[in-house]
Amino acid sequence: MHANDWLDTADGRARLEHCADLLEEFLKAMTRMESEYLRATWDGHTTDGSR
Repeated sequence: MHANDWLDTADGRARLEHCADLLEEFLKAMTRMESEYLRATWDGHTTDGSR
């Protein structure tokens, strides 16, 4: 198998799509965590409950 063979096969396309799905899920999780962080920062909360 050559380095680019995974791009040329149907199975390779499936693996590439799987990677794209994983990346999309990762980016959704990062966006959610960023939103939660910004919301907590905006609300003035810290881990110990002080302001």
